[in-house]
Amino acid sequence: MTARMKVRRALIVVGVMAALVIGLLSIQLAAALTAAAAPPPAPPVSLDTLKRALADEQARGAALQAQLDELDGLTTSLSDALEGTQTQVSTDSQSATVLAKQLQAAQGKLAELKKLLAKARARLLALGDTKGAAAARSGGGSSGGSSGGSTTGTTGGTTTAMTLALSLSGSSVVADWTACNVSAFSGYALVRSTDPEIHWPPEDHDTEVARVTSQSTTKATDSGAPLGTMTYRVYCLRTVDHETKVALSTPSKQIKVP
Repeated sequence: MTARMKVRRALIVVGVMAALVIGLLSIQLAAALTAAAAPPPAPPVSLDTLKRALADEQARGAALQAQLDELDGLTTSLSDALEGTQTQVSTDSQSATVLAKQLQAAQGKLAELKKLLAKARARLLALGDTKGAAAARSGGGSSGGSSGGSTTGTTGGTTTAMTLALSLSGSSVVADWTACNVSAFSGYALVRSTDPEIHWPPEDHDTEVARVTSQSTTKATDSGAPLGTMTYRVYCLRTVDHETKVALSTPSKQIKVP
């Protein structure tokens, strides 16, 4: 064996040993790095601690279940209340509809009754005027005119009549009429109507604006007249057997209130 081969062999042995040393150092370094990166070990937990934690979680679960049950009960109650409210609203709506129909029917009947009363009043007026004219022709005396408010009447066998004059004083209406000479005189009633029909006692659209108790006072002022065309009439009233009736009346007259 030559000297060169011996040197080569020695170098190979040295290289292998160096590689082994480097491998061992690498393994140790990797183990150290792995140990440093690993999380710290968890502290030991006793069985009693685990039991207490489990009991606490069970208690919280039971409390949550109770709250859920209570919420479910409230939801059911609210649903029942809403259903009851809807039923009540439906019932009230039906009742309101029925009442509206009944009210409409009653208003129709009332309108028919008013028409019948107007016809009956017209017949009574015509009958009263006929009787008054017959009494005047025969010379018989009567202390009052028709109960419906005729414009003429008889007192002591003499036919009397009332007239009415209207004038404006600013926005007020001044009524001036002739005197009514009847026995058992009760007063003059000045009546205003917003339509051509006018009555005493006042009916729809009628208003008694003045009551004069002095038989010699034949003038009155309506200070509250609304704007537009108004109808006026003066009724001469008398009291017989504690009942006030119309003895005479003026013709109806209209005036436009500015």
